[in-house]
Amino acid sequence: MATFSTTVGASLLREVIAPEVSVTHYQNDFLFDFPTGGPAPQAQPDARKLNGIIPWSDTLGGTSQKWPIEYAADDAEEFQEGDTPQAPASQSYAQASLSPRYFRTVLEVYRELLDAARDEGQIVDILTEAFDGRLRAMRNTINTTLLGTGAGNIMDIVDSTAAYAGISPRATYGFAAVETAVNGALALSDYEDLIEDVNDRGGDLSEYVFLMRTNQITNTMNLGGWSGNSVVQKITEPGGMFDPSFARAKIAIGGIPAIGVGTMDTQTILLLHIPSFSWKLHVDLVVEEKPTQLYANQWQMVLAFYLKCKQPRLCGKLTGVTA
Repeated sequence: MATFSTTVGASLLREVIAPEVSVTHYQNDFLFDFPTGGPAPQAQPDARKLNGIIPWSDTLGGTSQKWPIEYAADDAEEFQEGDTPQAPASQSYAQASLSPRYFRTVLEVYRELLDAARDEGQIVDILTEAFDGRLRAMRNTINTTLLGTGAGNIMDIVDSTAAYAGISPRATYGFAAVETAVNGALALSDYEDLIEDVNDRGGDLSEYVFLMRTNQITNTMNLGGWSGNSVVQKITEPGGMFDPSFARAKIAIGGIPAIGVGTMDTQTILLLHIPSFSWKLHVDLVVEEKPTQLYANQWQMVLAFYLKCKQPRLCGKLTGVTA
């Protein structure tokens, strides 16, 4: 074969290989399906099982995502007949705003492998294997980042004090998530109280998931008994929204599936209302040529998106859970 060019490689990676490489089932602690080309997955009853917990939608563009939030103070008031006329309270809004999140990785392939390829099919196979490794690396980085603390990450979105999308939760009506500082050993009543508090705010409990480190799954099973009880149940029947292939821990807490997430804080348990979340592509997968090394060809892969939670108040969080 003739010397392989990075320009041809960029085209192959973006147009041929990327659309074909996709992990379509829940793995490790991936919250987000990685869009590798083509249209966004269609909404379906088992979308969370097939396409990650939080689905993505197509590129919208623009420099930020914005949406209105009902502002802090209630704008209704009491008055009595015969009062001196006055200007009525008026409805006002704060605007939440998100900037896109950028992630990148560099794909490198030994030139001698490409030059020794006998045909185009072998080149595609070599690049596919290399791309798949970089895809996993980027997915790991995205999920590890978004599961942590910091502006726009899950831990801060589901927090009663941390600002999110430029909004202070305590100062804005109906924006703060439910949060309980356990600061000690976990009790089943902590789960029950959290579910009750979230349920009082609205939302169908069938649309929720618990996320926690595996050690908290074990602690929960110890509390409930490994055969289960009225709070902790085992998921045994296949099919439906959550079957054992999705909720690998195979337990539900108050009817809500619990998912073990390896990179979460060991003392935090999250209750997420999935329909409140979405992530939208800002920059679809870009593959750019990089200066070629003496021994290898290189390409930079870039992805940018917005992670948005329109209703953090429907989510919940237990912190300081030591056992």
